[in-house]
Amino acid sequence: MKHRLILVIISIFLSACGSDFTVKNDPYRLNGSWVANCYQDGQFFFNVRAFNFLGDSWSSTTDVYSDVNCSKAISINSTTRGKFNLGDSIITESGVTAIELNLNIQFLDGVDLGAEGSIKKFDLIKVENNQLYIGEYVSSFQRPTKLDFNTIYYRQ
Repeated sequence: MKHRLILVIISIFLSACGSDFTVKNDPYRLNGSWVANCYQDGQFFFNVRAFNFLGDSWSSTTDVYSDVNCSKAISINSTTRGKFNLGDSIITESGVTAIELNLNIQFLDGVDLGAEGSIKKFDLIKVENNQLYIGEYVSSFQRPTKLDFNTIYYRQ
């Protein structure tokens, strides 16, 4: 009986620590799955992109379509994954507060780039009302200065 009581008390403390750990290590509530609305990418293609964040790992899949409703899939799709960290809070060109997102792409479409060959991408994010906004693309090597409010990622 004494051992059961000790196990119950230890379990309570461990579960309390677990929930505190999640809050402290995900202050922007980024962890989870996010899926974008159908958006135009270039002149002829439309995309649906999904991001998954967990701890310091991330992955992304992009499905490509030929129509504005994203109903006619074409064979081009992309998968990337790697590690990430969050940087400083900044004020964008439009006056909105965003967080620096630093991505380290280690796997690109099944190819292991390795730690030495990994690609670094600098971005911005804002999480608000279960919606994720990312930076308006400039280049892979330059951090955006504003957020793209036309492409919205919804928490799943």
